[in-house]
Amino acid sequence: RGESARTTQGSGLGLAIVDRIARLHHGTVEAINHPDGGLQVCIRIPLISEVAGEQPLDVNPDKNPVMDNIAN
Repeated sequence: RGESARTTQGSGLGLAIVDRIARLHHGTVEAINHPDGGLQVCIRIPLISEVAGEQPLDVNPDKNPVMDNIAN
C-alpha cells in the first residue's frame, strides 16, 4: 500500500457506483480480492452500442489519438 492509503474505512459505495455506471453503458465490472491484500478491478465497456444500432468505431491499437495530438 502506498503512503496515501486510507487508515479509515470508506462508505463502501465506490464499486457499487462504478458497477452501475458500467451497466448503464452495457458493460461489466469484475473485482478480484488478492490474498496478499490488494484488489484488482477490471471494467469493460463496449466501444459500440448494439442497442442504439451504432456503427463500430475504426479502432487501430497501434495509434493513440491523444499522443498524436500532443506530438503535432
